Amino acid sequence: MAIYVLGTQCLLDIAKKDGNRAQIWFDGMAARNQHFGDVTISAYSVALVQFLFEDHPPVTLADRQLKINVDLLIDQFKITHAVLDCSKEAIYYWAHNLGRGIQYDQPPPAIEIGAEALVLATVATPPPGVQYTLVDRRQTVHQQLALSVHDPY
Repeated sequence: MAIYVLGTQCLLDIAKKDGNRAQIWFDGMAARNQHFGDVTISAYSVALVQFLFEDHPPVTLADRQLKINVDLLIDQFKITHAVLDCSKEAIYYWAHNLGRGIQYDQPPPAIEIGAEALVLATVATPPPGVQYTLVDRRQTVHQQLALSVHDPY
């Protein structure tokens, strides 16, 4: 069984509700006969979004609306039990492969993303009989880790 896991940036892009490609892909779930459960988020993404808004409190109307939209979207995932828990396998994978951070190289410039590595570790360690596909902008690190990636961008 294949399950999509949204990358954190993809989650934020969907919540922007500005017609971007990630939102269009997500909004097309019903047409593809998918629902919450087929598309999930990592508990790490929930924490990352919380930290983002704590570190950068919304000031503008657009920022406040984004926070509202993200909170509502995360609540939908919570209600439908589509938030992937922290597994010991993901923690071990992170510690052995990604604990020093990862680099996202597209779009330029390259940036170091430490916490998103926990999302990647979640995708890399599905339970038996399940395959996770990361929904994110394709990056070199995804190929290096042999992750299955769907790039809606």
